Amino acid sequence: MTTIRCPHCGTVNRSGSNFCNNCGAALRDETPPRPSTLPPFGEEPASTTPPPSEETKVDATLPDDELTAEQPWLRPVADEEEPAPAGEEVAPSRRLVGSVQGLLEPVRIFGEASDETTLAPGLAPGAPPRELGADQLRRLRSLMSEEPVLVERLHWPARSAAPALRLPGIFLLLGLLLLLGFVLAPAPAAQSAQPWPGVQEAFDTIAALPDGAPVLLLWGYDPATAGELDLLAIPLVAQLTAQRNQAIIVSLLPNGLASARRLFAQVTAPEVEVRPLQLAAADAQIVESAFLPGGAALPLVAQDLATGLNVAPGVSAAGVMAAVAEGPALAILLAAQTEDVQQWLEQAQPLNQLPVVAFTSAAADPLLRPYLESGQLAGLVSGFDGAWAYHQLSGLTLAPPTESRLSRQLSRQSWGQAAFLLALILGNLAALFGREGHG
Repeated sequence: MTTIRCPHCGTVNRSGSNFCNNCGAALRDETPPRPSTLPPFGEEPASTTPPPSEETKVDATLPDDELTAEQPWLRPVADEEEPAPAGEEVAPSRRLVGSVQGLLEPVRIFGEASDETTLAPGLAPGAPPRELGADQLRRLRSLMSEEPVLVERLHWPARSAAPALRLPGIFLLLGLLLLLGFVLAPAPAAQSAQPWPGVQEAFDTIAALPDGAPVLLLWGYDPATAGELDLLAIPLVAQLTAQRNQAIIVSLLPNGLASARRLFAQVTAPEVEVRPLQLAAADAQIVESAFLPGGAALPLVAQDLATGLNVAPGVSAAGVMAAVAEGPALAILLAAQTEDVQQWLEQAQPLNQLPVVAFTSAAADPLLRPYLESGQLAGLVSGFDGAWAYHQLSGLTLAPPTESRLSRQLSRQSWGQAAFLLALILGNLAALFGREGHG
């Protein structure tokens, strides 16, 4: 293939190129101008310059001496160029453009890359490998088979001998204080619970009911959450029993009605030891109960209680029909989850316009506070603190087993609060005086 050499940098370019691939110089400027008149077809134009000799042909491919003197990097590189000595400093090359700031220093390349392997210094080419003796081989074999040994062992700084307050001691003290609530005898007279806002309003709303008025109870818990919710329901059921209010119970849980009958039997007939008689006394207090799966029938219960409870005129008793026909005077929600209360307030309350009092777990209290402040809830009792405050407001005397259960729970809660306060104090003291440095 025909090539053309750049007169500026000496780079070989393909024939017909307009610019150099390396430096970008214009290659067409060096070509002779085209003649003004073209020769006839078939004849070659007469050459105006004599044919170059062999020496001229060889020298034409080389750069001009004047040009290479000013720009040394344009000199052609020989096929085998001897490397410069290691200790000899090379003079810096001249720049193509001068008086310009920010240019990098030119890099001088002494040779081209080759396929030959460069030997490390000190090894002559063709030198035979060094042979090791038997003792040296045995020594190497023993070193390779042994485990690595640390040259220097790390020495940790010695800890101070002064006694420091430890976290295990704090947790041990916390556990002992919690156990005191199970060991010591309860003293409810010397203890009190914090009455949260909404407890007084709930008590006043229920106490204002006339004797024998029907009350709609939405029972929203089962034995899975009865440990906390039973303590809330006991003071409520005791007040409804004392006022002889008729309870109409609706539950969205399969075991909700059974939990309601058990609690009513425990409160209304605590002295009766026979279980069937207890349930009979509870049924006398509960005029009607219904299980509504899924909660889709709540708007129907709010609009038409008889249709929602499937009460037939020829089957139900006269008292049931009278209570259903009269309509409940109050809706009381016993719920372990916030969603049960929200569902009733959003779907049922706008239809029947009944005042609503909620008895919920302590976890549901923060989300239901806005409903109390907006007036959608007439009262809110949450957690054991609210249950104990409600019991103190009612002033009713419960059965000894039930009263003892509430007192034990109050005692354990008081000891637990004291333990947590003490743990906070000791933890801050431990962080202040017993702080240790970690490297």
